[in-house]
Amino acid sequence: AIGHPMDAAEIGGVTQELASALASVPLPVSAPSANWGGLTTPYYPVSGEARSAQASQGVPPQLELAFRDSLGRHSRLLAGREPGPVSPAGGRGGRARSRVFGVAVTQATAARFGLRPGSRLGMSVLGRPVTLEVTGIIRPAGPAGTFWALDPIAAAPALNQPGGNQPGRQGAPYWTGAAFVGPGELAALQAVFSE
Repeated sequence: AIGHPMDAAEIGGVTQELASALASVPLPVSAPSANWGGLTTPYYPVSGEARSAQASQGVPPQLELAFRDSLGRHSRLLAGREPGPVSPAGGRGGRARSRVFGVAVTQATAARFGLRPGSRLGMSVLGRPVTLEVTGIIRPAGPAGTFWALDPIAAAPALNQPGGNQPGRQGAPYWTGAAFVGPGELAALQAVFSE
């Protein structure tokens, strides 16, 4: 177990160590250029989304936040800029009331949640307000690769139907999606979501 927040270099190092260890196993392994590492939070309800992200009245959609060390290699920027730090809510001179993360979302997520660069979503994490400010819209590059296929919601939102096909046990459906943070926000991401 690691007793401190990991930075992007450490995640890359762990990815390389795993690739080296797996190379000695007689299994097909992808080329080193396809390797990537990352961290993902649990899903949290968000507010400020468009109606198109509200599957059931009174049931908010949920987002996970993800860091992937090679997002730029596996996506194309369509609008705005790569994810990264933004000015805190509350502006200059005052203490921010909310932790702000600059995030990028895929084109499909932007369409479902009604987002564009500059859009803001709110969430509560362990009772503290968190703001997600969209800095960029991206398109998956190589969507069939493991970078996107391992967690399909990273590429496009999905409708979650609690209880599935169990008669009488179905809850209200809600949309789930993902937003990406940049390496400059990795320490803050771990601090906010692990307290």
